[in-house]
Amino acid sequence: AAYAITTVSPNYSWDIQTEDGGFGLHGVLSENKHKLRGILNGIDYDIWNPKKDQSIPAPFNRDDLSGKKKCKKKLMELCGWADDNKPLLVFVGRLVEQKGIDILLPALDWLLVENCRMVLVGSGQAYYTDQIQSFAERYRDYFFAYTEFNEDMAHLAYAGGDMLVMPSLFEPCGLSQMIAMSYGTVPIVRATGGLADTVIDFDGSADGTGFLFSDYSAEELSDAVFRAIKAYNNPKKWNELVRNCMQADFSWDASAQTYHQLYQALRDGDF
Repeated sequence: AAYAITTVSPNYSWDIQTEDGGFGLHGVLSENKHKLRGILNGIDYDIWNPKKDQSIPAPFNRDDLSGKKKCKKKLMELCGWADDNKPLLVFVGRLVEQKGIDILLPALDWLLVENCRMVLVGSGQAYYTDQIQSFAERYRDYFFAYTEFNEDMAHLAYAGGDMLVMPSLFEPCGLSQMIAMSYGTVPIVRATGGLADTVIDFDGSADGTGFLFSDYSAEELSDAVFRAIKAYNNPKKWNELVRNCMQADFSWDASAQTYHQLYQALRDGDF
């Protein structure tokens, strides 16, 4: 029997003890919850760092965001768009059910044209890829899809986007929201798993770093995006939010220390 069980975020350690989140193992995990620890993943700031990222058109930091504007301009040019001051949403991830594609597209039917534009970068199941490509044809002036794996395009999306949309059905930890924050791209996420651990709702806290919603529905996602757009239309508030994001620290230092403490406790019999 295992001496300890770890998950990649604290909130997910609770999710997997429920019938919906445990995928048949919730009973066993609940019985062994005294062994369960959630330790948040980290990201590599040597790779995901707007100050030294060689994949983006211009560097930037939380004190000088002029380079981010250049990144947005380049991203929009690649899509064939001119900047009309609408917020630019991005999605970067696998095109699978887990990532919330089935609520994202219906929400975009309500959001695009008048409210925002969106760039999607990802690859995955043919069923969702076909849906997305058809959607891109219908909204070619407002929705751009890059449905192949491309590292440089992912970097540009993170750097050039105003908001990251991540409406996951479930999410053990999630890295996209952490990466987006390092580039000052505000996450709009469903409050599940590691997303709930890493994003603080801006409407509820001056230290907020994004916008959360709870129910897995296109309606709730749309409401969260509208809240984000309202904040975006207030430049002072938005710049404060962007800087909050870029100040967040998701390096491996804290996580590695927590793992070290766990292994030490197991070795010493103190767990």
